Amino acid sequence: MSKVGIRELSGELCEDISFVFNEFGGIERLVRDRPVLLKPNGVHYGPGQATATEFIEALFKVLRDSGIKDLFLMENCTAGNVTRVVFRALGWDKLCRRYGVKAIYLDEGRTVPVNLPDEDLAVYLPAFLHHWLVERREECFYLNIPRLKTHSMSHVTLGIKGQQGLLIDKDRMNDHNYNLGRRLVRILRFVRPDFTLIEGITATIYGHFPILRDLKKSLIDTRIIIASDDVLAADTVGARVFGYSSEEIDHLRIAKRYDLGCGDLDRIELTGDSSVFARFKERYPYMPEIQIPSSIKMIYGKEMACYQGCRGNSEITIDMLAADYGGKGGWNFVCGKGIDLAELEGLEGEFMVVGPCAVNEVSEWLKKRYPGRRIYLIPEHNDLANVVGKAIRLMRPTIRKILPFSIPMMLYLVIRARINGLNSRMANPL
Repeated sequence: MSKVGIRELSGELCEDISFVFNEFGGIERLVRDRPVLLKPNGVHYGPGQATATEFIEALFKVLRDSGIKDLFLMENCTAGNVTRVVFRALGWDKLCRRYGVKAIYLDEGRTVPVNLPDEDLAVYLPAFLHHWLVERREECFYLNIPRLKTHSMSHVTLGIKGQQGLLIDKDRMNDHNYNLGRRLVRILRFVRPDFTLIEGITATIYGHFPILRDLKKSLIDTRIIIASDDVLAADTVGARVFGYSSEEIDHLRIAKRYDLGCGDLDRIELTGDSSVFARFKERYPYMPEIQIPSSIKMIYGKEMACYQGCRGNSEITIDMLAADYGGKGGWNFVCGKGIDLAELEGLEGEFMVVGPCAVNEVSEWLKKRYPGRRIYLIPEHNDLANVVGKAIRLMRPTIRKILPFSIPMMLYLVIRARINGLNSRMANPL
């Protein structure tokens, strides 16, 4: 059996964090004087999307009070963004300076090729991760600190899904389609956290990327911490909070098959405030309630249009730009396999064609049928940086509302990142 500690928050985060560590013998026994690599969920700077800043600060205090010397806060945010910007917007860079923690921007610097299990093509791991999690794995303590969130592409995004951020931007697009669950498990087979601490001060439902229009209904007051040295067990309990079993969630089910932890709730020893499940009786939605402007024609393949790939993040991006930032319609979106060409006849406006299936099927036909029209082709799965950039060109939202800082500050941070070897692809709206 695996053990999972649960703590209902008391109002004193340091005490709550220490409590769950003590369920496993205490933080000193777990770390054993090793450097600690902390991996939060820092996908973006929007509300409800990242591990709570106050939780990270309380964790820094606990670790420092325990005499742990070497601390690193590391993340590689979502495609189209810059991690240095996210750290600044969330206040994580200031926290790191205050507590003497080294901020590690995983989208900057040298990378090292590695092969994930059962993958022929090499992927590129940041050199910092390769040093600690490959070359010197036993000499560090890898502490995963995700936020308690649902996810439109994977039901939940907790400890296992969060490891997608270990890979550099361009390598995350591989199998970011109906094979996403298998890809996440291959990453887990390559490296597993020593400990997972799921922050649930609040939780995010209706997907992983709540837009401002839906923010109020997308955040629920959970007030819990979930902890385990078995990431699959922690994620299984987190999924149960949302009303889901591990069998319903692709990557949890596959991880069980590979014996990467315990994914059976009845074989998990719950310690601490184990009666907390009595508060969570609902089955919370993981899909966003998308509202695409009627002036945007959405055309999907009849055979396939993967929500885990070309469709999901594209729809959320379009909805967000329209609802939150005044983006315009009057254009056409195409994705998927098995597209009915009759649906492409007689259309006004420009086009965005997303994904290898759609690009291969209709790009040449569109160019011949609509000469002179702008037709943006995005031939990769879930190429979010490209989707965001092209959607901004087509929709013309108010850019200053999207940016977390002034343009000069954004330029300063991006230039700093580029000087340090930025390897992520930014959204280009020009």
